[in-house]
Amino acid sequence: MNDKELLNQIRKQYKLFSTFDVDYEYSYNRFIRHYDEHDFNNIPIDIAKTIMKTPLSYPRIIASMAEKKCRLFANENVKIVGKIACENKWFEQN
Repeated sequence: MNDKELLNQIRKQYKLFSTFDVDYEYSYNRFIRHYDEHDFNNIPIDIAKTIMKTPLSYPRIIASMAEKKCRLFANENVKIVGKIACENKWFEQN
């Protein structure tokens, strides 16, 4: 089973069981306290983006991990506007 198939299976199973009145808050907070922040990089960015398209379709823990992965990816790939302006000579006089 590849990542996309597994993700689809998680979404389907979560949909089946998400109607139960279960307190996920305790599990979520416990997980976040003990989870190594570097492990967020284990999620492939394409999977994280897929999760973030419909985050309510997945358990909160998984959606939070995907959100963190996307945030880290964006921070690593940010383009500084001032640097781009200098490289492209936006403000130089002719």
